[in-house]
Amino acid sequence: MKIITLALSVFCLFGRAQAQQDTLPPYLKSKTVPAFRLLLSDSSTQFTQRNLEAGKPVMFMLFNPDCEHCQLQTRSITSRIKELGDLQIIMTTYRPIDKIRSFRQVFQLDQYPSIVTGRDSDYFFAPFFRVKSIPFLAIYGSDRRLISVYEGNGSVERIKEALKKAGQ
Repeated sequence: MKIITLALSVFCLFGRAQAQQDTLPPYLKSKTVPAFRLLLSDSSTQFTQRNLEAGKPVMFMLFNPDCEHCQLQTRSITSRIKELGDLQIIMTTYRPIDKIRSFRQVFQLDQYPSIVTGRDSDYFFAPFFRVKSIPFLAIYGSDRRLISVYEGNGSVERIKEALKKAGQ
């Protein structure tokens, strides 16, 4: 009887430990840039992790073109883009391509080769990062390892500080 009780206790503890691990967001499980696919604003080109430039840090910005905070974040980044060095900025939204095109035009994003905007047609990023508010920033180093995440506006100073801490 004692053996059965002990076995059940161990089983329950093991099961509880497994359940707690599942609460960890996917981005914290591997801490590396995930495999992803975005549809660019030309409606035909796919952009994936294979398109990222090797040896450069990358920041994912989840946004909504109609969100005022996202617009402020974009203005902040574009006005100080030179301070961000060789950071690749991947802006992603689930919104329709026409909204992305308008957003790109309003913020003149075509003049910033380091900024890519695309539609997350697979609805991958929000659940992967368990996003609760936007804009959402995830910064990865040139080694493709996670440096930092920010929910809500992340100032350029905070982005620079995160990159500097990681030696980027």
